[in-house]
Amino acid sequence: MSYSPHFHYDKSNRKKVKVEISILNLDIRKTREAEEGETNERPGSAEIIEFPILKLNGQTMEIESIFHTYVQPVYNPQLTPFCTQLTGIIQSMVEGQPTLQQALQMVAEWMDKENLLNPDVSSVFVTCGDWDLKTMLPGQCQHLGLQAPDYFKQWINLKKRSQHNDKEIRGEINVGRINTHSNGSSKPDPA
Repeated sequence: MSYSPHFHYDKSNRKKVKVEISILNLDIRKTREAEEGETNERPGSAEIIEFPILKLNGQTMEIESIFHTYVQPVYNPQLTPFCTQLTGIIQSMVEGQPTLQQALQMVAEWMDKENLLNPDVSSVFVTCGDWDLKTMLPGQCQHLGLQAPDYFKQWINLKKRSQHNDKEIRGEINVGRINTHSNGSSKPDPA
């Protein structure tokens, strides 16, 4: 995948100006009571338990910064064995951690520190599917009576993008613990 820099025209000096873009790779983990398709998981029972964001340089794809926090579930504070098996997150990793409200404040502070809230700075969240920012975060915010920040309301779905060039994207966005795979799992796809 090649990234060419974006330019805009600066009217004051009549020159093209290079615009740097930061790519914010987000891959939320949630609590789980049951396997996909099973009916014993209660509506609203899933809660965010991990909130990682990688800030990548949009031209070089190098990691520039990492935000990461585990999140203490509020309504179902005890992780199920199934959840631990699926996510690799154990109870001690979420105990005493920030609530979602506190985690969202921490994200805002990190984004401010990284200058991502500056309207002159271009950045975009990327996710592996629409679930993280279309379903999970807004749903839990609504359930908790929180307002999701506007910067979480636009993103690029890599699954849709990857339909055109799946192997290329899978190979480039795979960074340690915070992975994005075209099948949405935390395990690598078969090549």
